[in-house]
Parts: sequence; C-alpha cells; structure tokens
Amino acid sequence: MKYTTVRVRIVRALLLAVLLTLAVTVSAQQEPFTSGELDRFIRDWPEFIAWSEARGEAIQAEDFSDFSSVYTYTSDMEQFLEQRGWSADRFFYVATQTSTGLMALELSAQMPGMIQELERQRDQIRETPYFTPEQKDEMIAGLDEAIAQWSQVEFGDKMPASEMQLISARRDELRAAFEWE
Repeated sequence: MKYTTVRVRIVRALLLAVLLTLAVTVSAQQEPFTSGELDRFIRDWPEFIAWSEARGEAIQAEDFSDFSSVYTYTSDMEQFLEQRGWSADRFFYVATQTSTGLMALELSAQMPGMIQELERQRDQIRETPYFTPEQKDEMIAGLDEAIAQWSQVEFGDKMPASEMQLISARRDELRAAFEWE
C-alpha cells in the first residue's frame, strides 16, 4: 500500500495549482497576447534560450511561474529582445503565460487518470486487512475529499480564454519550443 505516495502526489498537484493561480495573478497587468505575438514567441524563444545559455545565463530556477523573475534584465538582453521586436516585459509575459497554459493543459489531460488512481487507492484501502476500520474510514474520507475537489478543478480557467485557445491550438509547437518531452 502506497498511501503516502498518493498523498505526496496530491500535495504536489495542489502546489502546482497554487503556482498556476499565482502566475496568472502576477501576469494580469498585461493585455492578452495575440496570435502574431505567439508566432514570434515560438520563433524567438529557442533563439533566446540558446543566446542565454551561450552567455552562461541558463535558467536555474525550478519555479517557472514567472519567467521575468528568473532572468536579470541586462542591457544586452533587452537589446537582444528589442532587435526581435520585443520589450523584455512583454516577452516574459508571453513566456509565463504560454508555459502556464501548457502546464494547465497537461494537468487537465492527466486529471481523469489522477482521479481514477485516487479511486483505485480508495478501493485498495477498503480491501486491505492491514488497517483498522477507523484508519480506513479516515483515509477513505481524505481520498473522497480529494476526489471531490479534483473533480471540480479547471486548470487555466483564470487565464484569458483567448490565450488558452491559442496555446491549445499551438500546443505541439510550444512544447517543441520549450523542449518539453
């Protein structure tokens, strides 16, 4: 029985949901990006990453909920982006929104499997002889609560719908730009 593993996965998923919400809140100051900006971003992001890595400025952080906090704005970086028609703020806004949107799409796709896993764990708890009835009731109540909460979650619902539509339509291109497996 790997009840602890399920709890860890649930906690991680909840933390990611909070990060997604925070990323959208931080980015709410900007206008939604356009299809043209997304075209340019898909073209320019890999080049920006290669330029950054060549300068020893590769992304080191694990929290990509706000790309503008990962990089130190330098005049060289701003010039690099300006040559491609970007302000640094706008470029990192699009980076943050597209990565957040992709995470939301990925989590949405995984949600049915996660709920099925929680239901499977609940059934295993019912059948196991290793827990007392009280322990089983407590664990099952926790899983039932998690299932109910996860069943209501809609990832990406706080982002502008126009952005989520663009991200969804260009999902594969964005995954390639970000080098997501």
